[in-house]
Amino acid sequence: MENKSNVISQESMVLNQNMKEKGRLWVGVMYPESMVPNWQEEIEDLIELPFVYIVHDKDVDSDGKPKKEHVHLIICFNSPTTRRNALSIFQKLGICNVIQRVINFNHKYAYLIHDTEKAKKQGKYQYPPEARISGNGFSYDHYIVDEISDVERRRIKRELVHLVREKQFFDFGQLCDYLEDNYDTVYQDVAYAATSLLYKRCEANYLQDLREKAKDRKDKQFELIEHELGILHCQVEALLDSKQKEEQE
Repeated sequence: MENKSNVISQESMVLNQNMKEKGRLWVGVMYPESMVPNWQEEIEDLIELPFVYIVHDKDVDSDGKPKKEHVHLIICFNSPTTRRNALSIFQKLGICNVIQRVINFNHKYAYLIHDTEKAKKQGKYQYPPEARISGNGFSYDHYIVDEISDVERRRIKRELVHLVREKQFFDFGQLCDYLEDNYDTVYQDVAYAATSLLYKRCEANYLQDLREKAKDRKDKQFELIEHELGILHCQVEALLDSKQKEEQE
């Protein structure tokens, strides 16, 4: 652990942050030598929240010298929480200077392994995807949806409902295939989160199609019966005319 003067300095840095700011996803940078022993084995029990982290041990500075080994950690809360509370969870693992609210989860998740355009241009070391370690039920798909606003999520849902009706999808799988080919992942994620609603819409299309086909069959059957009755009527008329002529003779 670091000495008392360093701790006081870090506390002063914390005071300069807006401790009342709220967010569901928070990210911080920590240093292994300032973390509790066996933190990698104990992290799930210590924070009791979904998380994903990576150890950066191959970073270099602008002069090509190795940077100090550090950990990028994202902690996911069940509901928006203050920076003060989020920081207290990070500090269960050790000393943490500063944390930031995650605005764009997709970008932050990619940055963990330096898989962003800027990081690549800067020549930063490209960590393999398996270097990201997650736990406590962390799911990338879940949090990529959470990063968009409720207003935007509702707008996308309405657009998806309209798309189901416009394209006359009968099955949710048809919708998923179409989204994969024509829309970005956010639409796909919102669709999966609204499976029940969209499934019912697809089912409604299918049932409506069945009703229309049944009506068409009935209409065609009625037309056929009318046609056959018309022929029969003509045959009867001809027969009556024939009998009437025979009687007159």
